Amino acid sequence: MGNVNLCKRMLEKGANINQKGKNGFMPLDCCFLQDNSGNPDEKREFAVEKMYNFLIEHNAELSTNTLKNARNGLSNDGYTRYNIIQKIVKQLVRSGKKTNLDSMMEAIVLGDNQKFQLLIKKVNKMDEKCLFFSAAFGSQESLNLILKKGMDVTEEDGDNNNLLTIAAKSGNVDVLKYLMPKFNLSGDDGYRALLAAISNNQSETSTILMKNKAKIASNTTDTLEGDMLSLACMNGNLGIVKLLVNNGYPKDGYNQALQMAAQYNRVEILRYLIRVKFDVNSSFNEETPLGTASFWGNIDCVKLLGNR
Repeated sequence: MGNVNLCKRMLEKGANINQKGKNGFMPLDCCFLQDNSGNPDEKREFAVEKMYNFLIEHNAELSTNTLKNARNGLSNDGYTRYNIIQKIVKQLVRSGKKTNLDSMMEAIVLGDNQKFQLLIKKVNKMDEKCLFFSAAFGSQESLNLILKKGMDVTEEDGDNNNLLTIAAKSGNVDVLKYLMPKFNLSGDDGYRALLAAISNNQSETSTILMKNKAKIASNTTDTLEGDMLSLACMNGNLGIVKLLVNNGYPKDGYNQALQMAAQYNRVEILRYLIRVKFDVNSSFNEETPLGTASFWGNIDCVKLLGNR
């Protein structure tokens, strides 16, 4: 499931992109319920967003089911949840359709902090989801008002993301700066936030966290996608790669980074890693960077590595 190329071929054969199934769901509603078994090498949450974007580009219709499934779907459980829910809400509002969210939640998801700050004055009890979405899209003022209603700054969402991590991965600089003094940046809080920011290719929040001494660490026991430097290489973010190396990224993760740069054809990143003395003859999972580049057909990387 979650195979964009297969969906593309089916559309070319005349498939109806808005055909309702027996459960009443259209294809766009179902993309949040898939298990991504068709994409074992792709991060699940990115595969979900990739499918969603493909269907939207091909005029798939949105409904309240789309939003409901995005909020509850088994597969939409990582670094794209807040981003994709905001996309859906914005598109529903633009098309004149109901979101079925209460007015306060809708305001904070849309990033309408002025409206949210007016509405919050009328309530005594807060839904904790407002807290999480405020970290993603709100302002310092909005988040502070929520916390004054008795919410706990250490709350975590259903995916074990704390507010600092949510702000970091959502690129919310304003809220990130507000939250940093409330968390231990040199420990696990800083590590989780920085990893999330890098994974979601958020250059500004990544830079701010590193400048404020967030914990930088390699993850050699997990998949390539679970490592900071490898994620930056996968995303093609040379700026973050340089910042990590210059801020003391541990050498035990170098081999993974070379593999990721070779796999995703990041020639400039590979050239930089070689220049700062990464070992091109190293191996990860019994494969060398040259072997990886060859396997994926990345000729420019093969040429660069073959000349070493």
